[in-house]
Amino acid sequence: SQTSLAPSQGSAYGTGAQTPLGFEGQAADDNQVSLSVGAAGFFDDNVLSNNSQRVSDEGVAFNSHLGVQKQSSNLIFGFDYMPFFMLYRQTSQYDRLNHAANLSLAYRLSPRVVLGLHDAFSYQNGVFPSLSGQQILSGPTPPTGLNQGVYAYTTRNLLNVGGLDLTFVKSRRNSLTISAGYDISRYGNQTAGAESLYDSRGGSVGLQYQYRATEHTTIGVLLLHQDTTYKGGTVFGNLQRDQIENGYLSLGSRLSPTLSVTVFGGPQYVHLLGALPGMSTSAGHLQGAFGGNVTKEAREIGRAHV
Repeated sequence: SQTSLAPSQGSAYGTGAQTPLGFEGQAADDNQVSLSVGAAGFFDDNVLSNNSQRVSDEGVAFNSHLGVQKQSSNLIFGFDYMPFFMLYRQTSQYDRLNHAANLSLAYRLSPRVVLGLHDAFSYQNGVFPSLSGQQILSGPTPPTGLNQGVYAYTTRNLLNVGGLDLTFVKSRRNSLTISAGYDISRYGNQTAGAESLYDSRGGSVGLQYQYRATEHTTIGVLLLHQDTTYKGGTVFGNLQRDQIENGYLSLGSRLSPTLSVTVFGGPQYVHLLGALPGMSTSAGHLQGAFGGNVTKEAREIGRAHV
């Protein structure tokens, strides 16, 4: 018998084309198109992100969200697009139209083989609402990422993350996924306070095994290789490259029809290539990493009576 194309709860990465964890009588999502719009006011006490020359300003923000979802016996297609426009009252040179988009596709090549495609794109300044519930990474973020936790409000950033997954479904309980992905990050003209931001280009390949222990619980094992090159900054030198070997265990459970939890963790070996000032051209160390996520679905049904 064929297995469902819907991603299984507890799958940290990859398509994970097992029968989705669910409850008796729970209906699958229908094909749908959705559109939402919104507006808000805001105040920023440091528009320039410069503590020595603080400039405050207020403004308005407009956002919208277009979502398209189609599902059939052999295909699942999802697309989300979110434009986000900010208008400042005084510092109008930082008025920006920001973009974020996600694309996900799963296609059944045969009763036991599923091909998955995912891609995420953003072109924006600073931190804006993300497209929740979408897979945007092909694996764990490298711990040596030089731009992690840095939000450049006055510097334009282009980010593109995508990948392919090929899943072999042995049975309703077992599946094996081979994945490959890439990620690209580019920064526009940088101010003096953000001149150390690094452009980056990376790729990854992975192998993941999933075992469905119960109707509501999945256990997974992931082996992942990541290779990333950073260029253009000044603090750590103009060029740096790292390679990371990851081994992860994951445990996912659907606690209710609208609540699911996933935890994962394991060792990492980080190999640094390229010299920092006063360091050798190659260095490596072993470390560990862990994480998790909780997903709560909000469902609202409207009825009209005549």
